[in-house]
Amino acid sequence: MINIIRNYLHKSQCQTGIALTEEGRPRTVVRTTFSREGADILRAEMEYLRWYARQVADETFLNDMQVHVRDCYGKCQFPYHEGETGDYYRPLHLNAGKIAAVVRHYGKIFADDEAPVHGDFSLGNIIFKGDDVSWIIDWENANRCMPRCYDLIYLITENCLFCRLTGTRIADEDTAAYRRLYREISDKYEIPAQVADGPGQWCSDVVRRYMEKTGIDHSKCPFIAVEGKIIREVDEILKRNGLP
Repeated sequence: MINIIRNYLHKSQCQTGIALTEEGRPRTVVRTTFSREGADILRAEMEYLRWYARQVADETFLNDMQVHVRDCYGKCQFPYHEGETGDYYRPLHLNAGKIAAVVRHYGKIFADDEAPVHGDFSLGNIIFKGDDVSWIIDWENANRCMPRCYDLIYLITENCLFCRLTGTRIADEDTAAYRRLYREISDKYEIPAQVADGPGQWCSDVVRRYMEKTGIDHSKCPFIAVEGKIIREVDEILKRNGLP
């Protein structure tokens, strides 16, 4: 018994679902692909997640993430069931209250800014803790063969701004992963691993450098459009945590 929860990347190449027990409780996350392109997407996603698991040096990372996602999705009321397709936006309507909570949550951070760092509030990118939003995730660009630096830079930025809102510190595991990330990107893209303007500005420079090298137009990329004061706040948080 599978409860389909979304079509990945807003297309029909892949489908994500929750396998349910006979009692209807969520058992595990299930990914299904309908084409070679879809299979490539799933392989890219898993390779990317395994890479990050190695950076945080946590053998249980992938399993813990699967359990977390399963439990969070299990709390959502999705309209999809096995054999149905339906309208992708129906879950947003049925979960309007939770989506509104996401907007309020991040609205506290970005109230004075025109471009939030992460604007995709689809349910596939939201991790719930009870009825509260505990995290925003998005591995989409990795699946589209973007460099690892792109999504991981988003991860760094979101982590910093989450710490800013909650008054917490970045976890030691994330700090170690960020250090490895700096080194890898520095070697691969020949970008100095430390810049005078700070690590937040360094992240922005990496994205710009990639755009210049590939010729890809990311003029609407939220990280590029983000206000300078957000970059400065990211710098302050990273420096307090001893980075880079």
